[in-house]
Amino acid sequence: MVGKFKDFVQVSRFKIQLASLPHATLGVFMAVSKFEELVTPLTGAYVILTFLLITYSCHINCLYDVDVDLKYKRYLAEAVLRLGRPFMWKLIAADTLLAGLILLYIAFSGRWVTAILGAAGMVLAWIYSSPPLRVKARGAVSFIPVLVGLYSFPILGGWFLFRDDLTVEIVLFTLFYAMMNEGITFVNTAEDYREDLDEGITTLAHVIGIRNLLVLAAFLTVCGSTGATVLLLKHSYHMDRFVFAAVAVLSIFVSIAIGIRMLGGSLAPDPEKEAKLLGPKMGPWFMVVRYPLFLGALLMVV
Repeated sequence: MVGKFKDFVQVSRFKIQLASLPHATLGVFMAVSKFEELVTPLTGAYVILTFLLITYSCHINCLYDVDVDLKYKRYLAEAVLRLGRPFMWKLIAADTLLAGLILLYIAFSGRWVTAILGAAGMVLAWIYSSPPLRVKARGAVSFIPVLVGLYSFPILGGWFLFRDDLTVEIVLFTLFYAMMNEGITFVNTAEDYREDLDEGITTLAHVIGIRNLLVLAAFLTVCGSTGATVLLLKHSYHMDRFVFAAVAVLSIFVSIAIGIRMLGGSLAPDPEKEAKLLGPKMGPWFMVVRYPLFLGALLMVV
């Protein structure tokens, strides 16, 4: 039983999920003006939904990436094989059922846009990993489901949980936040370059090369973090909470350090080897760029 639980933790990518609370809350924090507005069952339901959708995405990806992961990320593939494919399908079915129930609750609470975005995110997660579309193998567009479904929709969904309008500010914040996260995710794409190539999977790393991808990753990470922070500060200024939200500035300094490390990898004699070294840093990097934004946004509304 303990062994099966450990395998479940692996295929659910628990280490990455530790960095995912900002996904569920940043849009919500941007939408309200005071903390008391957050104290509602809808907020709790949305946080649970966000983690469920991430778990659902991870389970699908691990199931369909077994052959790729056996070549390098054996711990993921072996966890799937120990659990068994039938059990993985049961997990996916449970994820879908629970998420569907929460989506219905949100929809019938009158927050239809949030429910639609959540459902659309599930569709994008499915077509990203599973055949016949398997968008992750389709070169120049392979990153779009992650950029949109995983990094954009959760922010907008949180916003529409409390608001009915769509402002330029939240659109830009979502764009920059997604850029920042996709930049770090590109390190994982570069890390899997050889294994994906061997399995006939074409990602952006194969289209533009590892060096260029790492340069792009650095640009997106730094620009995304800077843009998201500036917009958060602008938003907090109107709420007279500027000093508290200034905590988010830490995200910029951290992202610059990460960007420099990515650029160093792009300039290395063997960028493929460097990408293997950078890949395991993805989880910790998510933590250190997301949580300053989260803390700044939280302090903004308390």
